[in-house]
Amino acid sequence: ESEYVSSHLHEWIDLIFGWKQRGPPAEAARNVFYYLTYEGAVDVDRIDDPVLKEATEAQIRHYGQTPSQLFSQPHPPRLPLHDTVQPLGASLASLTHLRAYTPPQHLLRNLSLPAFSHCPSTFASPSGSTA
Repeated sequence: ESEYVSSHLHEWIDLIFGWKQRGPPAEAARNVFYYLTYEGAVDVDRIDDPVLKEATEAQIRHYGQTPSQLFSQPHPPRLPLHDTVQPLGASLASLTHLRAYTPPQHLLRNLSLPAFSHCPSTFASPSGSTA
């Protein structure tokens, strides 16, 4: 992806998954879709009229659905490239200014990450012993 795309990716995240997906921020960003596309807008299982139910399901099926809103605050921009990448031959002393991206806690609170209970607690090394 280009540097331009990388440096503006957070704006896209805000529109699709974030705080500009619904309400006044979405209206200001001209990011508003038909009401049936939003999660929770209609409970299809509670529609008794079979014609209305089929029409609603067809609308959702053919037009699609807006993704779940994951963030309620602006997503942080990507760190500048010069703060995160160094040439392979760089001296160790030049690496002290590099920063790693750690998401703010308010972004992590709303995420439901899958449990990794199926992963083994030990890993086999190439020699066959476990670590």
